[in-house]
Amino acid sequence: MTQTLQVSLEPNLQLVLRPTNPIPALADILGRIPQCAYKPAQRSWVVNIGRMEAEAGMSVYDIIANDVKPTLEGQGYSVKFNQQVSLHARSLADVLKTQTDDFYSRICVGWENSLSSLGVTPYKHQLDAVHFWLDNQGRGIFGHEMGTGKTISAILASRALGLSKILIFIPASLKTQWKTELNRLLSSHEVIDYDGKNWPQEDKQTVVLVSYAMAAKVSAQIDRHGIRPEVIICDECHYIKSPKAQRTKAVVKLAKKVPYFLGLSGTPIINRPVDLFPVLNLTAPDKFFDWYKFTRRYCNGHEGKFGYVCDGLTNAPALHAELQNVMHRVRKDECLDLPSKTRSVIPLDFFQHKGWTQDYYDIREAIQMGEAHFSQLRQFIGQSKLTQSVDWIVDFLDSTDEKLVVFCHHVHLAKTLIAEVNRRGKAKSEHKPIAVGFTGETSAEERNKAISKFQETKAKYPARVLVTTVGSGGTGLNLQVANQMLIVEATFSVGEMLQAEDRIHRSGQKTPCTIHYVIASGTYDRVLYRLLSSKMDMMNKVVDGDFSKDLNVFDEMMKEI
Repeated sequence: MTQTLQVSLEPNLQLVLRPTNPIPALADILGRIPQCAYKPAQRSWVVNIGRMEAEAGMSVYDIIANDVKPTLEGQGYSVKFNQQVSLHARSLADVLKTQTDDFYSRICVGWENSLSSLGVTPYKHQLDAVHFWLDNQGRGIFGHEMGTGKTISAILASRALGLSKILIFIPASLKTQWKTELNRLLSSHEVIDYDGKNWPQEDKQTVVLVSYAMAAKVSAQIDRHGIRPEVIICDECHYIKSPKAQRTKAVVKLAKKVPYFLGLSGTPIINRPVDLFPVLNLTAPDKFFDWYKFTRRYCNGHEGKFGYVCDGLTNAPALHAELQNVMHRVRKDECLDLPSKTRSVIPLDFFQHKGWTQDYYDIREAIQMGEAHFSQLRQFIGQSKLTQSVDWIVDFLDSTDEKLVVFCHHVHLAKTLIAEVNRRGKAKSEHKPIAVGFTGETSAEERNKAISKFQETKAKYPARVLVTTVGSGGTGLNLQVANQMLIVEATFSVGEMLQAEDRIHRSGQKTPCTIHYVIASGTYDRVLYRLLSSKMDMMNKVVDGDFSKDLNVFDEMMKEI
């Protein structure tokens, strides 16, 4: 007997999917439909389609018609619809067409050339990105790699719709860069650096810059004053990767209430595919509304020994396809004529020399003993690299006139490196290297002084070395004055490491760049880089559709290790 799935629109505008007999396989298939829940009392699956916006409702019908129905028919089932379904789908299509016509009517004529009077000619990928965003009704992601001009692309998108109220969430370190570009390319708007109190007047064209740390406060202020932005732009949108974080909750709550949303990130997956959910929820809420459903389908979500686990990747081709629908992706090698970037491994044999080794199982045991114990282990291994790293830096300074950017993970190690390089460098009268730097503990004023001193090229004794941590200096800095980088300590995040590397390898760089990784053999470094390789493999599959590891730079490093 042929099984039948009857799809009916009830008078209360509930869409009911009722099988003739219970079909266990339906759970996974119907789980693809947004907001579809099983009702045991009705022995049916139900979608409250009457409460949905036109676009979301049409998405439900599209998935049923173009995904669920063919899948079931391929398995020998029959799918039937009542007349009310067809009538409702047609009415939603009419509403959606009206909304689309209204949206396109507000697009400014000649926006592509609107920057020409300011002496700026956008790259083709920037124009293509804005067209992509407009085709998606003003909700999407610019997944452009670091140094490809995402800031200009976002400003151009705002000009394309003639937006007068713009709210931009950014890491605090990027405010200066954004202010400069906004004052240059959007001079018709007042730029406000939100300090927790200042808020724009309703009759003014404004851009409000808000650090992610202030997200909850600005959300509450908007609720209080009732003056809402037309668009929310999230620069480095991977900052809202954790659904439980207060800043993510505040940004998502606010962004769902505005007509337009734009996320910017060269590394939309900073750690694992689960990081994508909040920004997908904002760009395609009709498809990505249920975190558990998303993680079960795409992140190998399952109950583990210590709770729910979702740190993997499943159905990678499907997730890549979904991401392509909302993200305009550009890699640097596709749009910029940049010099090469190579990586080298600097092996250290400290532990063998001391007669002590630490293999993979020791590290697993250390992790199981608790976070504090493992943190101490990481600090110890980082500190053990100090002497050899300083030796390498001093040798570098003696053998070349180039500048060097150094990244650490621990604040104490960064401070000690600065002090040691300065002490040993100043001891040589014929050569005086100067190291400057900053960490998350450094004030904004002192941070800017260190960066300016490093970027100076005409001083008698210029700063040759800039030392910082991945957390405080890994994003937002333009350090093309250097083409050499030393990574003393890596983090567990692929996105963070790629962001750090591209402080020197970005638009404006004219010289080939080399990234040197200091790796202590016989330590947890070996496990860390194996983990980075695994994470990058997942990231490349989802973001770039790379299923052959061609883009996995950490896999190449593992071979060298």
